[in-house]
Amino acid sequence: MNARSPAPSTRAHVPKHVTITDVSPKTGEAAFVICNEASGRHFRANAAVVRFLTAVNGTGSVGSALRDAEIHPSQATALVDEMKRAGVLVERGSRAGLGDARKGPIEGRLISARFDILDAAPVLRRLDWLGRFAFSWPGALLWLAAIAAMLVLLVDNAEKAALTLGAIRTMTLVDVLAFAAVFLGLKVVHEFGHAVAYRSMCLREGLEPGPIRMGVCIFAFSPFPFTDVTGAWRLRSKWRRALIGAGGIYFESFAVALMAIFWARTGSGTLQTVFLQVAVISGAMMLLFNLNPLIKRDGYYILSDLLERPNVSGRASLAARQWVGRRLGAGVPAPAAGDLAFWVASYLYRWIIFAGVFWIAYRIDPRLAVPAGLVAAMLLVVRPLQATLGFLRARGVRGSRVVLPGLLAMGVVALAFVPLPDRLLLPGEVQRYETRYVHAPENAVVGTPIPSAALALTNPDLDEEARELALRTAMIEASARSVAASGAEQARVANDVQRLRQMIAELEARIDRLTVPAGAGDVWTPISAERMAGSWVLPGDPEPLGALSTPVPPRLRLWLAENLLEAGLLDTSGGRVVVRAVHDPDCQFEALLVRRLADVLAAEGRFELRAEIDAGAPPCLEELRAGTAVVARLPTARKSLAERARVYASRLLQDRLPIEVQQER
Repeated sequence: MNARSPAPSTRAHVPKHVTITDVSPKTGEAAFVICNEASGRHFRANAAVVRFLTAVNGTGSVGSALRDAEIHPSQATALVDEMKRAGVLVERGSRAGLGDARKGPIEGRLISARFDILDAAPVLRRLDWLGRFAFSWPGALLWLAAIAAMLVLLVDNAEKAALTLGAIRTMTLVDVLAFAAVFLGLKVVHEFGHAVAYRSMCLREGLEPGPIRMGVCIFAFSPFPFTDVTGAWRLRSKWRRALIGAGGIYFESFAVALMAIFWARTGSGTLQTVFLQVAVISGAMMLLFNLNPLIKRDGYYILSDLLERPNVSGRASLAARQWVGRRLGAGVPAPAAGDLAFWVASYLYRWIIFAGVFWIAYRIDPRLAVPAGLVAAMLLVVRPLQATLGFLRARGVRGSRVVLPGLLAMGVVALAFVPLPDRLLLPGEVQRYETRYVHAPENAVVGTPIPSAALALTNPDLDEEARELALRTAMIEASARSVAASGAEQARVANDVQRLRQMIAELEARIDRLTVPAGAGDVWTPISAERMAGSWVLPGDPEPLGALSTPVPPRLRLWLAENLLEAGLLDTSGGRVVVRAVHDPDCQFEALLVRRLADVLAAEGRFELRAEIDAGAPPCLEELRAGTAVVARLPTARKSLAERARVYASRLLQDRLPIEVQQER
């Protein structure tokens, strides 16, 4: 690689706010941590880099310092550039590096900004006893006992815990304020744990902790307290540095355990309810965010400490750029496989986090999702591309090698907006029978089937009443014939007989309704009839007595999921679909939709449609039994890939798409 050494005339110095700490193990190669305490930037370095920085302060000349430190010219440019970016090496008269690392792009500061408020060192000096006890074996055993007690009590009160957590959906304003206050207090305990751990570990190594800045940071558009423990890199022991990273989780989990124990051991109340809700949500957040090494939170720094690899995220980003650079012909080293894998995992995780933020913002107000989406696009797409292009340009990659892939990417993006034919696939089945469920029309006894009926019910009360009416009618008629009667009396008798015969006809009709006739080809499927044989059944019984299926010409029953509805699909009457059998894709035919969605109510999250099969269907249709699974292709309006992505995202963001109600004309 061709590299040029910086000009010897370059004048620079190392600012006073840059510290160099010897963290060399007792046996092994010398190692140092260089920290810009004004910006928070830090990284590990070897003895040659330390000699270089010492020589810079002694001579003021970068070129002379590189020669004195015996740094090879091929490494000089990259080293000086890195020192300048970190604010460790500053040209005379410049104030660069005092806080540049914290500025960053404006969209980054919107989701991750820090505001110092106070120095907690004076308070922590009075609590040195707490640090000594917390990070001792008795303190660790007490923590384990509290966690174990919490888990046991949560298991023993699982139903009560489920009800308490379910109450989140019906929280009042007072409940929300109480929840926010307790949650914020718990996060203060978390940051206080970092501060106590930092001071305790520094004192154990004989280091002066110095100021311990605490304040408020913005993460994912939400405020959280923070503690600046950048000085932890001065510690030689990686285990003590890891304890500083875990101190927040250590203290917070102990507080969570105490809150859960308090909830389980006391009566119900607003405070107890909020304590459990905060404890469970905070515990989930610790696992999802704080312990996750893919974002710069506690898990990230713990991993960095234990691996003794500062700036893991920066190494991963560099590995990603090196991978791209090598594909475009840049003379850069091959990226480390572990760093590249970490970048892929962390990049995907950041997409998940931003997707969650976008979803929450959309649920609150769709207008809030716009700035959230723009910030995500800048941080996850635009800024990485800018950094990669700058990296490639600095490595001498020819413009054509960058422009051609860029044009190809732009072409692919443009294709995403080209309208393409679209369709919906509707699952369904072949119908050869019209089936209806049979219930008792009135109180009756389930009898034994007769040859001409699928089901025969009897009602002794109706039969007895019909016999009584018939006997009464016969008696009145016989009485009228045996005695001479006037014209008025004969008319009255005739009216009585007519009324009785009408009542008898109505009873006979009710009796006939108790018999379910079965025609040729009908299929009777008993459901509860056999089990209820000889027993009384009522009209309101939810379980049918059976199902009677009557042969009909082949037709289709199709289903459309409710979440697939779009404007313009309300009226599908008259629409033609192409159908194929699931088990035999070669068996295809056309059908005509005959039922509009506007006339169908959704049941179990889907609409049921009907389709009549066209005449002249292929012979394979005759081989399809009733119930054979089919798939119908319903053409819809042309959509681009971008539009389809929007529709799919909308279905994820809400229960169903907004549908324009069409008025009947």
